[in-house]
Amino acid sequence: KVAFVALAVVLLAGGSAWAYHDQTQKAAAQEAAALTKKTDTLKDELAAFYTTKEQVFIKPDMVTVSPEKLSKQVAEIKDSEEYSQLNKQIQTLKEKQQTIQQINQLFEAPIVNGNELKPAILAADQPISVKKLTGNDPFDQAIDQANQQYNQLQKAKKAVEVIYKDGKTTNQLNRDTYQAAKSEVDKVTSDKLKKELVKQVTTADQALTKVEEEQKRIAEEQAAAEQAKQAEEQ
Repeated sequence: KVAFVALAVVLLAGGSAWAYHDQTQKAAAQEAAALTKKTDTLKDELAAFYTTKEQVFIKPDMVTVSPEKLSKQVAEIKDSEEYSQLNKQIQTLKEKQQTIQQINQLFEAPIVNGNELKPAILAADQPISVKKLTGNDPFDQAIDQANQQYNQLQKAKKAVEVIYKDGKTTNQLNRDTYQAAKSEVDKVTSDKLKKELVKQVTTADQALTKVEEEQKRIAEEQAAAEQAKQAEEQ
């Protein structure tokens, strides 16, 4: 009888241990499944910011949407094997959002629109301070456009200074220097930024035209006088 009771105790203990082990395994499996589900949900939410699964271009309506909530949720899954990659992707998303907003602010209207660059005009006469992300990024083209337009504006201003400076025409004004200045001003895409330059070039042209007309009048008078003199001598 004593042996039977002892056996029963052993069996009961073994059964309890097995039940505990089974419950622990089930709990661990449920926890892993919940973590996987949460990770997959976060992946989907991250992907929703982009136009394609390659996650290169951000949707136009998501450029200003803060990913901070998503970032905090990712911080809650540090036990996931994919935590490091997801955290890195969110940082990349933040950098792209910031860069796109900075780029778009350089122009009168947004140039970056999803996966395309729209024709855009430089908004201000200021050096371009936006830095490229990698040096080989699709957004680099937009930054290059801003720099090209800014550099052309500076080139036009220098060309105009040759013929018009300090509110008056210079002694270097002639038809060649005028044409050179006008050509550079015409290449400036922003009507707003080149407005004053156009006025200065126009003023220079009017002043030059008067000089040319006066020179023509004098030349014609001299020619007429010379003809009259020759006629008298004959």
